[in-house]
Amino acid sequence: MRRSSDATLGSLLLAARMFDYLGMKSLYAVEWADYFRQLKEKPEKQLVTLYIGTQMNSTTYGMLTDLREMISDLREDYRQAWLEEATPFRLQSALYRWDTEWNYWTAVQRLVVQEVLHGWKEGEPFPSIDVIRPKR
Repeated sequence: MRRSSDATLGSLLLAARMFDYLGMKSLYAVEWADYFRQLKEKPEKQLVTLYIGTQMNSTTYGMLTDLREMISDLREDYRQAWLEEATPFRLQSALYRWDTEWNYWTAVQRLVVQEVLHGWKEGEPFPSIDVIRPKR
C-alpha cells in the first residue's frame, strides 16, 4: 500500500501531465491554423503532403497520433490515481470523458484524411480548417 504522500505526489504529477496535454492541444491548434492559412494562400501538393500528411497525420510522428497516445496514457494514469484515492464509484463515468477525447481526435484524423488528403485536388481552392472539425 502506498503512503498518502506518494498518492499526493502521483496526483500532482498527473495534474502536471494534464496541463502539458492542454498546452500541446493549444500549440497544435495554432500550428494547424497556420498550415491551413499557408495552404489557402499557396495550395501546393508538396506542402499539403508535408503539413497535413506528415506533420499532422503521420501514424508514427504526427501531431494527431501524439494527442491520441497522450490521452490514452493519461486515461490509464487517471484511472490508477482515482483508485488510489477513492472507491470505484463513478470511475467509469469519468473514464468515458477520456474516451470521448480520444474519439474526438480519431474523428479529426479521419476528416484530415477524407476531406483534405483524399478530398482536395490540386488546382482547387484549399479547404478551410473547419473541414477537420467533427460534427456533433
